[in-house]
Amino acid sequence: RIKETKDLDSTNVLSFLSQYSKDPLVHTFVNIISMLYLVVPYYEASAGEFLRCLSSLAADSSIGYPKGGCISIPSAYTKGIEKHGGKVKTKTAVNKIVVEDEKVRGVELDGGELITSSIIISNAGIKSTINDLVGRNNFSKDYLNLIDKLKYTVSAFTLKIALKKPITELKVVTSFSLQNPEKKINSILKGKVPDDIDLFIPVPSNFDPGLVPNGRQLIIAGTPVPETNFEKNKETWINTAMKKLDIIFPKLKDNLLWWDISTPEDIELLGGKEASVIGVAQNTKQSGFNRPSTSLPIEGLYIVG
Repeated sequence: RIKETKDLDSTNVLSFLSQYSKDPLVHTFVNIISMLYLVVPYYEASAGEFLRCLSSLAADSSIGYPKGGCISIPSAYTKGIEKHGGKVKTKTAVNKIVVEDEKVRGVELDGGELITSSIIISNAGIKSTINDLVGRNNFSKDYLNLIDKLKYTVSAFTLKIALKKPITELKVVTSFSLQNPEKKINSILKGKVPDDIDLFIPVPSNFDPGLVPNGRQLIIAGTPVPETNFEKNKETWINTAMKKLDIIFPKLKDNLLWWDISTPEDIELLGGKEASVIGVAQNTKQSGFNRPSTSLPIEGLYIVG
């Protein structure tokens, strides 16, 4: 019996699971869950982190989708900031974080304006914050070596598909093959598009009908892909995913209004972090006590995301 999940922070999910099952179906399914929750394959993912995340799903006995779409999440943060007297600047780039005497002084905006503050919280990713916003000259060599070794999660691409009418009542569909997860992921990261692609397919309009015009439907399908060589095989990825969707939803092609795609390049433009879906990977070497501190070695500087 496990008393503390922290005892499993340095154990990968594959090793933990193998104590209880060797069934390929079970292993493939758990790997899919690991990729969904942590965006890290189960042979690298921390069992402690995985179990903590899985426990919340088990406790709630459900999954959800934000009403109004994903944009409602940053909108809620914005409203909270403004409610408590804060000001939100949009369409405004930060040029750098200004540091003096090992303390933050503020942020310099792209136009040259300086906003002073004794506390700065960066969501640009720990590597980008240090390398691009603060400057490596403000950190020790030992600390930089630690940060340079950090591994981010894998990237992904998603298809957004608008339909003339609903073709499914399901809220979520997951499709996966029984190919060895480690061999499959390693092959994908090397640039190979699998013949049988794994897809996670939420149907947002079945959670929130207000996301689409009356009588329409929105389907999203995503899968992990490599950051560095996705563009080379972009059309193959799209075609393979669409073929799989046609099998899952036989009425899709006849009811297609339009489709759009988000790629690793889009993820990089939106959030940086080497186009990773989340950021610093929750693997066995970067979880628990080994996870980078949210407090950086500059007074007043913190990192999130």
